[in-house]
Amino acid sequence: MKTTKPLIKYTVPDIADYRAKRNARRDAERTKLLAGAQTTVKPTSESQLLALEARLSGMSEDLVMRLGGITTGVRQQDAKSLQDGDISEQRASTYWLVISNTPLNAYTASEATGVPDYYDEHPSTSSMLCKAKRTRSLGAEADRYYWEVQCDYSDQIQLPLYMPAVIEWDFSTESEDYFFDADGDPVVNSAGTPFDAQPQRDKGVITATCTKNVATSFDLSYALSFGNAVNSDSFTLDGVSISAGQAKIALSIGGVQTSNGEDFRTVKINFKFKPDWDDHFADVGYYQLNGSGKAIPITTGTPPKQVEKPYPLNGSGAKKTNPTDTPAELTFKPYNAVPFSDLSGLLT
Repeated sequence: MKTTKPLIKYTVPDIADYRAKRNARRDAERTKLLAGAQTTVKPTSESQLLALEARLSGMSEDLVMRLGGITTGVRQQDAKSLQDGDISEQRASTYWLVISNTPLNAYTASEATGVPDYYDEHPSTSSMLCKAKRTRSLGAEADRYYWEVQCDYSDQIQLPLYMPAVIEWDFSTESEDYFFDADGDPVVNSAGTPFDAQPQRDKGVITATCTKNVATSFDLSYALSFGNAVNSDSFTLDGVSISAGQAKIALSIGGVQTSNGEDFRTVKINFKFKPDWDDHFADVGYYQLNGSGKAIPITTGTPPKQVEKPYPLNGSGAKKTNPTDTPAELTFKPYNAVPFSDLSGLLT
C-alpha cells in the first residue's frame, strides 16, 4: 500500500490575527459605504437616548451644543442569565449615539466607525459576542442625521470559523452476498455446488458526517488529497478512536457563504467504516506456475486430467497437495493510505 501525505494540513486561524485582518477589511468597507460622511459615535445609555429623542423632536439652533454635552461614559446593560431547557444564556446590550453631517439610513448608521461589529466581544465580558444591532432614528425632524444603535450580546454565538464541528452518526444496513453461514459452513446445495443466485444477508454499515466552517482561503486541493483514501494512522472522531485502515472518506466543499458580514465555506466530510478496507481472496484456480514461472493447467489423477473446480494454491503459484486443503489468502489494497490525523483541525 502506498502511503500518501496530504498536500496541506488545515489549521484554524489564530483568532487575534483573524480579528485584526477582519477589522482592517471592515474599516475599508465602512469608508466606502459611508462615502465621505462625517460621523460621530458616542457610547451612551438608553435613558440618555430617550431624553435626547425628546429634545430632538423640538430641535433648536443650539442642538449641536447640547449633543456635545452628552456624557461619553458607556453604560452597558447588566448581563442577564436566561434558562431555556438545558441551555443557559448570558445576554447584555450596549447603546451608541451616531451623529452625521449627511443623511444616513439604518444600515449605514449601524456600520459607522466606532459602533461594535457583529461578533465583537462585549466591553467587559469577552465570552459574549455581538449577535444583533438594532437601529432607529431619534426624533422626526432629526430623521437620518441622529441615530440610536443598540448592540445585543450573547454567550451562545461564535464566529463562524470558530464554531465547533457538527458530527452525526448513522447506523444502517445493506445487502451482501455470503458464501459461509454463521456456523462456518459453505453456502452450497446438497451436492456441494453453488446456487444459481447467491444468497444475500444484511450487513451493518456505520457512517458519520462531519461539517465544519473554514476560511474562504481554504485550499480546494485538500479534498483531492483525501479523496477515496483510507486512514494510515489511528485518529479520534467525536471521542471515538478509529484504528488504522478502518475509515474511508469523501469531502465536499460548499460555496462562499456570508453571515453578518463574515465570509466562510462549509466542508462536509463523509466517513464510512469497515473493519478492513483491503480485499481478501482465496488463492484458488485452474493453473499453477511451473519451475520456469509459466502457467500450466493443474491436473490430478491417473491418467492426469485438468481439474474441473478451482484448486487450492499456496500463495506462491503452486497447487496444494490435496483439493480439500485450505488455500492461501491473497490481500489487495485498492485504496491509498493517508494520515487522517492531519484532519484534526476539521474534526473539532
